[in-house]
Amino acid sequence: MIENKYLKKAVEYKVGKFLGESLTSEDLLNVEELSLSNVSFSGEKRNIDLLELKKLPNIRKLDLQYFNIDTETISMINMFRKLDSLQLASCDFSSNEVLRNIALRSLVFNSCRIKDYSKIFAPQILTVINAKNIEYETSNFNQHRLEIIRSTIEQNLSVAIANYNKYSGVAGTGIEFQMPELKEDEWD
Repeated sequence: MIENKYLKKAVEYKVGKFLGESLTSEDLLNVEELSLSNVSFSGEKRNIDLLELKKLPNIRKLDLQYFNIDTETISMINMFRKLDSLQLASCDFSSNEVLRNIALRSLVFNSCRIKDYSKIFAPQILTVINAKNIEYETSNFNQHRLEIIRSTIEQNLSVAIANYNKYSGVAGTGIEFQMPELKEDEWD
């Protein structure tokens, strides 16, 4: 199964096996999130072989700290078709391989050394460092865009209604058209 004792311990914790119970292949399929640090709290280097992560094919969220992200590691990350979120903290990105995982929707680098940002390709992510995808419905950019659209529509309709009232001959008849109040859910 998993050879590295630190990785094995992290997987056992994720699947709820604490007292020396053996991991099964089904257990490995059930791991969807994993956080690993290659340095212990005391500062001791752990030498976790990230290539063993291949044994966890359903990983969706992966947080790595203090790893050297080399060509083999990038190739492995690119293989994860369900990987939605990757967070690298204090990692050394030393690969010439291009990070090209089309499933990624969240990619965060925190205090990483990266020689060449052109080696990072994740089409679902428009900005790399601690930012939301601007196409997301809840992004600041998208909210601001919608406010501008609404404001422009309201201004144009108000002008059109005022012009109609002025030039149609309805002025002075007691019938004047006015801008309706639109509720928030009517904009969608």
